[in-house]
Amino acid sequence: MPVTARLSRRFYDAIGDDAANDLVNWMNDVDATYRTDLLRLNEANLDRFSAEIERHAAVLRAEMDRGLGELRAEMDRGLGELRAEMDRGLGELRAEMDRRLGELRAEMDRRLGELRAEMDRGFGELRAEMDRRLGELSAEMARGLGELRAEMRTEFAAVDVRFAQIDTRLAKFEARMLRWMLVFWTGSMVGAAATIFAVLRTH
Repeated sequence: MPVTARLSRRFYDAIGDDAANDLVNWMNDVDATYRTDLLRLNEANLDRFSAEIERHAAVLRAEMDRGLGELRAEMDRGLGELRAEMDRGLGELRAEMDRRLGELRAEMDRRLGELRAEMDRGFGELRAEMDRRLGELSAEMARGLGELRAEMRTEFAAVDVRFAQIDTRLAKFEARMLRWMLVFWTGSMVGAAATIFAVLRTH
């Protein structure tokens, strides 16, 4: 934004208004000229700077492209070598795993065979022990049942004796009751007969 040159009133009074105005106009023309030249110079410098930047950017891009190409090639070569190394290592690892698994299967088969034999032997011993215990238990149960039957026979005999005693007591009680009933009936009949005879005599 241009700045207009202005002088003090004392300067106008010293040299006159026309001379002062001419001086101010000349100074403004010089300022505008300097500004125009400076703008052209700055634009030229900016164009040269932009062109230099573009040239350096193009060189840098070319250098980066070349570097990236070399880097990609190096990476491809390294990845190829790494893949080959990994394939070789995986092949060796698979072979080692197969060998170890074969050994492990053989060891497991051997251990399982030993375990089956041990289990068969243990089951055989257990069956023998169970058969022996069951035989002893059966004998013990048979002996206990025999003793229980004998004891029950004794108890039943004692119960039979008690029932016989009860039957005897009941028979005696019934005979006593019959005698008392006969005595009561006889007395009742005699009393009734005496009453009837007394009534007949009063008439």
